[in-house]
Amino acid sequence: TSKLQRMFHDISTSRELSARFIEWTNSKPDPASLLQGVDFSIMVLSSNAWPFQGQGAFSVPSELENCFHVFTEFYQTNHEGRKLTWCYQLSRGEVVTHYTKMRYTFQVSTYQMAILMLYNSALCYSVGQIQ
Repeated sequence: TSKLQRMFHDISTSRELSARFIEWTNSKPDPASLLQGVDFSIMVLSSNAWPFQGQGAFSVPSELENCFHVFTEFYQTNHEGRKLTWCYQLSRGEVVTHYTKMRYTFQVSTYQMAILMLYNSALCYSVGQIQ
């Protein structure tokens, strides 16, 4: 039960951290450009309470790199000495298409998002290029 209590505590702490992150970004001179228009939210969870698994190599889409850097800067400013480990396999997001007259929104994993976002720069990729 102590692990479950730590999990609930992590969720509560993470909500507070997210609120502080939003306040921090809004206090900057140009908050809209800070995250480059990406609606970015995050959960920070302690590794001793959650069953995390190892992950393979992953290249964050260039459209999201700035969000990761901005949050890392915020987090390390407030929590010196702590290490952030990004769990891409647990992450998700929404991708909005502008391909046709109809607008579609896909809820996808971070891996799927990375592949879909490749098509912003080219129309055709081989499996080797995507890997």
